[in-house]
Order: sequence, then structure tokens, then C-alpha cells
Amino acid sequence: DITSTNGNITFSMLTPEPNLRPGYNNFYNSAILQEFVRATQVRIHLQGQYHTRAPHVHFRHRYYAVDEITISG
Repeated sequence: DITSTNGNITFSMLTPEPNLRPGYNNFYNSAILQEFVRATQVRIHLQGQYHTRAPHVHFRHRYYAVDEITISG
């Protein structure tokens, strides 16, 4: 088991699949889509994906470290 380091999680609100966004291919002329993708409340929920070689690490001793969060558009 190797811990992930310097990883990125990327997602796009403007892709046509799997959920079609109205105006996804004409972003600058769609006021509704521009309002939809505005980040006003961002929640990051880290759950699972914890790897350790120690057989009995107590749940309360499992931590995540976040070095940087960037939200751009």
C-alpha cells in the first residue's frame, strides 16, 4: 500500500456527459450556466481511501493532510 501524495482531483461542470448541462457548449452566452457553476459553498468530504500497513490502526488515528485547494474557472 502506497499513500497518495501530490494528487489532483479534477472535475468539470461543463462536460455534456453524463449530465447534460443546458448551454454547456456556449458558456459565455448562457447566464444560467454561468450562475450554475459559480462556487458559493464548497464542501470537501474525505472518506475512506486510507491505506496503512499497520494491522490495527484505530479509526481516530487516521488523518488526511490537504496542502492546497484551488478553485478556478
